[in-house]
Amino acid sequence: MRAAIADLEAAVAAARWPEALEIALALWRQHRWWSLAELVDELGARCPRLDPPDGKAFHRWWIERAQAARPADVTSLVALVETRAAASSVSWRTIAARSDRLARALGDHVDRLARPFGAWLELVDRIGVLLAWADDPRVALALASWLGKPPFKPREWRTQPAAPFARVAGAIVERLRELADLRTVPALSRVLGRIDRTHELAVAFRSLPEPDEADDASVVACLARLRAPASGPGEPALAALWAAVAEQPDALAPRLVLADALQERGDPRGELIAVQCQPRIALERDPAADRSALFGEAGSRARPILDGHRERWLGELATVISPASMFREGLLDTIYLGSGYAPSWVYGRHAGHRELVAVQRVAANDVRAGELAAFVGSLPRPLRWLVIDGPLEEKLRHAGITLDVVGLECRVFVYERDVLGVFRTFASISPGVRFIRLPVWDDPSHASDLVAIAQALPRLYARLERILIRPEHGMQIPAAERAALAALPLDDLAA
Repeated sequence: MRAAIADLEAAVAAARWPEALEIALALWRQHRWWSLAELVDELGARCPRLDPPDGKAFHRWWIERAQAARPADVTSLVALVETRAAASSVSWRTIAARSDRLARALGDHVDRLARPFGAWLELVDRIGVLLAWADDPRVALALASWLGKPPFKPREWRTQPAAPFARVAGAIVERLRELADLRTVPALSRVLGRIDRTHELAVAFRSLPEPDEADDASVVACLARLRAPASGPGEPALAALWAAVAEQPDALAPRLVLADALQERGDPRGELIAVQCQPRIALERDPAADRSALFGEAGSRARPILDGHRERWLGELATVISPASMFREGLLDTIYLGSGYAPSWVYGRHAGHRELVAVQRVAANDVRAGELAAFVGSLPRPLRWLVIDGPLEEKLRHAGITLDVVGLECRVFVYERDVLGVFRTFASISPGVRFIRLPVWDDPSHASDLVAIAQALPRLYARLERILIRPEHGMQIPAAERAALAALPLDDLAA
């Protein structure tokens, strides 16, 4: 491994991109590391671009080049897959004859699919050729993205008795299982439950071995050198600005300084920080400003930036958090942890990750006890808010773990289950809790339950400083219960 990495570094240093790509691709096929997949992408983008013909000749040209499958051509060919022709020149029989995988998936339905249904059928033909390629992470990302957003028209397919879209999707899932590229997890998380057999991928991903720390670090360093911008602040200066944000995660000024430096380097992250900070800046100048309009405009401007760059910023972290996780003022703020696909070892690999410097809130979804403990332990400071509920409590009750958490936010209604039992369990898991947000309360008839929980909490948590109540729909606390709560360290009691 070390000799191959040395050869790779030498080829990169000499800008021998096709040679470096061949070495990186061979290493990825052997180890399936995230860093190697990213390096393959970066090197493929540096190989000479193909110059395709226009018009009717394009599809035949693409098929011929794709069947040759030269590694240096793959990046260009994948980028050209969705190029549309004026009319379809292939049939379902042609596709099945050219692709063994699609022939197996479609079976005898090919005979029932007599007419082509449009020019987009050529795209299916190209996908069939991609399915036959040797293992390549560039293909994996494209295939996973097409499951959620096909480059063809699945609605038209579903009007036919054979429902060929589902069968093609099944062939794609089978190939993704073989490729086992962890970078496909975010895209697959979006289609989980909508595409058959995606659960099979979890088995393939969870069995992937953990990378060797030293060798992986060498690959990451090589990748960083390739991605370093030609101008703007250097990496040490930028690292200091990220550190300043980590020291003051609630302060606006360090974020704006970081945004300026990133924009100077041409990094779109700087624009995201600036855009998402605008509502706060405007409200500090004019507290009476329209909050809805400010945040609505910022959200509209931020969305395309996040869609285009989020997964690259997150890197391997994207495999363990839901795509629903939220950025606030340009940085990752709320994490919905657990994808169901990632190996357990991935959860503890993020210590020092820049994207974790301002995380405030974690809600654990499809995650095991040890995975949650490993992830919370990798955060740069005690977690401000852990969202808890009954299923999580049941999962952690006998796990024997501890979590360094400042605040607990209970995500159940007071009348749904034994809420106090949930808090008892977490008193042993996170004894240092100082803040608690009580369960959502939206019914005056359960005010006595709310009082009982609030009165018990100081006995369970010795360091408790503040209890927060979250009434819904402007619900008022009745006078008797208000009096009973008066001696407790309550916040927002008037609400």
